[in-house]
Parts: sequence; C-alpha cells; structure tokens
Amino acid sequence: MKKRNGFVTNSSSSSYIIGKKDDILPIDVEYVYDIIRNIYIEYYNQRDSIVQYVKDNTSIYGIEYIKTEYGYTFNCTNAKKYSKKANEIFDKLKRDLVAIGLMDDDFSDYLLYNYYDYDIDSHYQWWNDLTTYSDYIRYWFDLSNQTESGYQYDGNNCNPYFKMPFYIIDFSKPFVNEYVKCTGKEVLNWYFPCIEQVFNGIDCNSCKTSQYCGEDYKSSYMELKEKVEQYGLEKQNAYTTMLGMICVYAEENMLPEFIKAKLEKISVLCCGHMG
Repeated sequence: MKKRNGFVTNSSSSSYIIGKKDDILPIDVEYVYDIIRNIYIEYYNQRDSIVQYVKDNTSIYGIEYIKTEYGYTFNCTNAKKYSKKANEIFDKLKRDLVAIGLMDDDFSDYLLYNYYDYDIDSHYQWWNDLTTYSDYIRYWFDLSNQTESGYQYDGNNCNPYFKMPFYIIDFSKPFVNEYVKCTGKEVLNWYFPCIEQVFNGIDCNSCKTSQYCGEDYKSSYMELKEKVEQYGLEKQNAYTTMLGMICVYAEENMLPEFIKAKLEKISVLCCGHMG
C-alpha cells in the first residue's frame, strides 16, 4: 500500500484505492463491500471480547469501559489519561490480550488507544443483516428520514444528501457527473493536486497560483502531463489508469481506526484529506 505524498494524518476524510486495472482477477463493488463487512464483523467481535475481559478484570488493571459525550471508550481509573502510568497500564493490558489470543498485535493500538464506539446502541448489529452494498445503502438512507422520491442511486455515484460510514465507487463504470464525486469531493485531485490544470491545458507559466508552488510540485505537473499525453487520458478514463478500480471513501472520521488500518493493508493507494 502506498500513501499519497503529504498524507494528512488528522484528516477529516479519507479514501482507499483497491485493485488495479491490469489485475488478473477483476473486483467489483460487492466484492470490496464483502471484505469491509467482514472487517467490521471482526472488529466488533474483538471489541466485544476485549470489553468483556476488561469488565471482568477491572480490579486487576484499573481500566473501565465508560460512556462519554464522544461515545464509549476505555479509561484508567487510577491514572491520568495519556500519563506515563496510564500508558504502562494499557501496554500491560495489550500484552495480556495478545498473549491470550483476544487481540492481534498488529492492530492492538487501534482497539485500545484513542478508541471510541460512536452510536454503538443504534448500529451494533447492522453488519449481520446488511449482506450486500445495496442493503447497506438502503439501511443508511432509511436512517436519514428522507422520502423515497428523493432517493437516487445508480450503483456507482454517491447521493450527497445523506451520509454513510463509507461509500464505494467503481471507477470502471460510466460517471453520471463530469467527475467522480462523493458528497462533493473530487477524488482524483486528492492524489494528483495539479491534475485539473493538466486536463485544462494550464501550464506553470499561465497558472495564477504557480508562484506559491515549490519545484517538486512543478515537477509533478510535468510528470502528470507526460503521462496524460502518453496514454491519451481524459477525465473519464484517468481514474482506472492513474488510481485503480475501486475507491472506498469515508468522511469526518466515520471509520474506526481499526477499519482504516485494515483497509490500508489491502489498498494500492490511500489518501487522507482535510475538508
């Protein structure tokens, strides 16, 4: 997996590109959704086991599972949050959980540190029932309290009027809009910030903002221009050639860190973005 240069670690939105155009085994939206669904099931199963273990051993570790204004989280009862003592307590808990097989060491930090369960009571069992991406969209659409007349979904483009934890876009399908959009975001620009200028024939000499660009940015423009010309790319076919086949998009940190880490493992590209 390769992160875009300048990856924003505290991003409010993120995307994950899965599968390449020349892959021997093609993938589609339902294939990727099934992967994510199983990651969520793994996440909740591990979370349940960890929470129960912590509750059963509160007197040993001094850690409780509480509800805050932000959601449910683990909390040290006898040490200040983020203090050295608290970190040592959580490290011991992590080692013990890994040792008894309740947690994978590679993803332990995402289950314990800065961990919150948002709206756990509302959506706890959804993954058992939502077996297809269409089921998933319908579930979140119904939660938005919109009328059926306002719902349009063609299997590829996102409806900007209701939010889901993530969206899945198939770049190989025809786009209804000029760009692939998810709630107003331009995916291709996230990975190639000057691609718009390339497609519009605006070079560094004529670009009004070029004075603020560094040499690496100008070099990136020239590399993109050469690639677009070499492959005869247009906006419609640039996504599969320059990025990949399937895009998983999420905004406002709606994905748990555990899910993000798993998605990064299977992505050919990923990107964090502010806004």
